[in-house]
Amino acid sequence: MDIACKRCGAALTVKDIRPDQNLAVCSYCGAVMRFASPQAGVQTARPAVPMPEKFKFERGAGGISWTWRWFSPVFLFLVFFCIAWDSFLLFWYGVGIVGAGQMGAGAIIMFVFPVAHVAVGVFLTYYTICGFVNSTTVSVSSREISVKHAPLPWKGQMTVTCGDIKQLFSEMKTHQSKNGQTFSYNVNFVTRDGRKKTLLSGLQEADQALYVEQQIEQYLGIKDSPVAGELPRN
Repeated sequence: MDIACKRCGAALTVKDIRPDQNLAVCSYCGAVMRFASPQAGVQTARPAVPMPEKFKFERGAGGISWTWRWFSPVFLFLVFFCIAWDSFLLFWYGVGIVGAGQMGAGAIIMFVFPVAHVAVGVFLTYYTICGFVNSTTVSVSSREISVKHAPLPWKGQMTVTCGDIKQLFSEMKTHQSKNGQTFSYNVNFVTRDGRKKTLLSGLQEADQALYVEQQIEQYLGIKDSPVAGELPRN
């Protein structure tokens, strides 16, 4: 009897099926599916969320992983914004250095006043560079889940022991600015003692978070349960 992937329809090969773990991993699209029993067909508890276009799936002897680049058109805008912002600061400090002898004590104010703007400029410039070169990799094995950002360092890198995870859920974060609202998406988990922690943050699309949540749950055999405030799967 041929068994097909519930998401993409590709035929599963013998290498895709792991009867000892009652699961199958599609080598074509990366979908993780579980057997309800050795005699039952491959099925998922909830409708599958398609793998986002940015994601690259890999399967190794120790587990599975997904990698995706950060780059999006917004980073092109940030390039010009950073050039304008940093150029103004360079001009400001250039004037201060040239005129320091004539301004006397006033030169100190000129150097100290834009310190906060310098911090913003440094952060945005570094973030923009990361947006062009960085990728995120989420790796899952039977023992642990790891999140890595590379090649440039960035916050949020972590490793979580699978035994500490009771449930996963996705949520939307709202960011308010003078130009309106923007949104990002997190993948969170609930620990065995009821604490809520963030596994992965700053995703640009809801389906990216939902896909990671869904695939980790299926691979580890975690039964999906509702969590207050979580993103719905359409």
